[in-house]
Amino acid sequence: MIEPGGRSISPDGRHEAELSYAGEIPFGRAYFTLRIDSRCFADRIFGHGALWSPDNSILVVTEWHTIDRERGPITSLLLIRPNDWTYSRFPILNKGFALSNYFVGHSMVLRHTDEIFLGGRFKTERETNLAMIDDWKPITAN
Repeated sequence: MIEPGGRSISPDGRHEAELSYAGEIPFGRAYFTLRIDSRCFADRIFGHGALWSPDNSILVVTEWHTIDRERGPITSLLLIRPNDWTYSRFPILNKGFALSNYFVGHSMVLRHTDEIFLGGRFKTERETNLAMIDDWKPITAN
């Protein structure tokens, strides 16, 4: 797990990811920018923590789609493959946080939680086999 303000080398040593403090919602959570190797994702913001897959191929982060306290939280899990600079996004959660928890053993099965704040606070835990994802899109240069 990459902690905010910290850097993490992928388990195979080929990539480095860094979360840098970008701001904080008043009376709320902090948000961060992301850099992987020399590529900055300056036009996007991310939540606390990031996670490398056991095979080093995917970095999992929580992307924030707004910092407007009245509209949000609006988030989704974002999967980034730095070996070919592609990404895939989980469905966007309105009024909720998408959180990656851990990989099950050494598999590509990601345990993740949807935490919803609409009419109360609800948590749904899920497992997704990332090896089954086939809708990868190219990341545009920045």
